[in-house]
Amino acid sequence: MKYQIELEIFEGPMDLLLSLIKEKEIDIYDIPIGYLTEEYLKHMDEMERLDLNISTEFVLMAATLLEIKSRTLLPKKKNYSEDEEPEEDPRQELTDKLIEYKLLKEAAENLKMIGEKASKVYYRNSEEFAIFSEDDSYEDLDSGKLLKALDNILKRLVQKEKAPGEIRKEDFSTAEAMEILLREVENKNSLKFTELLDEDSTVVEVLTYFLALLELMRLFKVYAKQSGENILILRYGIEGNKG
Repeated sequence: MKYQIELEIFEGPMDLLLSLIKEKEIDIYDIPIGYLTEEYLKHMDEMERLDLNISTEFVLMAATLLEIKSRTLLPKKKNYSEDEEPEEDPRQELTDKLIEYKLLKEAAENLKMIGEKASKVYYRNSEEFAIFSEDDSYEDLDSGKLLKALDNILKRLVQKEKAPGEIRKEDFSTAEAMEILLREVENKNSLKFTELLDEDSTVVEVLTYFLALLELMRLFKVYAKQSGENILILRYGIEGNKG
């Protein structure tokens, strides 16, 4: 009897790593880098065996994992002088990138869901709601432009330097971000996305607020319009499809 192996197609190396982390139930904040590297290389071997085209990105990630693994094997300095800072965990950058990629992937999936759901409902005329004071420069959201606006916000973001030496765990949840966002919109009736941020905002905070916005849109709690990189969040009423 022949067994056919079905290999999942991944968008890129980050997609593969996230899949392995989920499948192996790995704590993303405490990655066993040796084990993850081994599983990643096994998957690449399987891709080669099945004559699948392996892009340079996958090879580069393999080299990165091996480099991180080698750094974790180096002896760690135990005592530091007052002027010295602890060495940053070699896994930190990978952890940060995985979290950011995971949140962006969730955002893209939520945008798709919102688009599918929006096609099945109709919206009341905005003139029925006194809270609307629309600017003609703002247009309905476009998923591509929205993600581009988010990307530009992240590129300009200047993160406050965090203490090195350990993996940073962000405790700011989407539920908390939804609560803050909804409260601000209810108080002001309209709110620019950037008003939720400050100079100390981290990439994860920005992405969490973005996911919160998408979730509130999916639940029809808020409505958003866009002008270039500016995202305007509004309260509004909605009726479900009566058809």
